Amino acid sequence: MPEKILVVDDEQEIPDLVELYLQNENYEVFKFYSAKDALACMESTELDLAILDIMLPEVNGFALRKDFLTGICGNCNTDGRNQNGYAPQRTGPSERGGTKE
Repeated sequence: MPEKILVVDDEQEIPDLVELYLQNENYEVFKFYSAKDALACMESTELDLAILDIMLPEVNGFALRKDFLTGICGNCNTDGRNQNGYAPQRTGPSERGGTKE
């Protein structure tokens, strides 16, 4: 079963391109141009990853991130970490071969 990825940006060219690349890698993509539509999807669909525009017109990406993390981790605190200090389904720079800034 392919991973489900939410892509949200009000500049339509960006999520269209991201969707194309992700679908070529066999991901299931849920693409939206508004936070309102994305929120509805987040309430009805179990997602694995969210790629969010921070500067959406009606609701910023930080608010969407909080809702997304609440959906995948009902007991997470406000910074997205659970009671053990782990952030669900997130990788850091060291896991990708980068360095911490």
